[in-house]
Amino acid sequence: MAKLDTREGNPVRSDETEPCAIVGRPNAELGMTPQLFEGVAEMYRYIGSTPLGEEFPESRDRDRTFIETIQQLAQHVPLREEDGGQA
Repeated sequence: MAKLDTREGNPVRSDETEPCAIVGRPNAELGMTPQLFEGVAEMYRYIGSTPLGEEFPESRDRDRTFIETIQQLAQHVPLREEDGGQA
C-alpha cells in the first residue's frame, strides 16, 4: 500500500511519480477523467521527440503558421501497427 506524504501541503501518494498522476487525481475526484493530463503529457513527450521540441520559445520561428506547425508534427507521427503501418 502506498504511503502518503505532503509536498507543498498536498497529500501525494509516494507511488505517483508522474506529474500527470498527481494533477489528474483531483479531476477524478470531481468526476472528470484523469486521462486528460495523461494525454497532455503524451503530447509534450511526442513534441519533444520532434525537431520542434528542440526549439526554445525565445528563438522559435515566429513566422511559422499553425498549419505549418501541424504539418511538421504530422511528419513525425509514429506508425501504428493496428493501422497497417500507416500514419
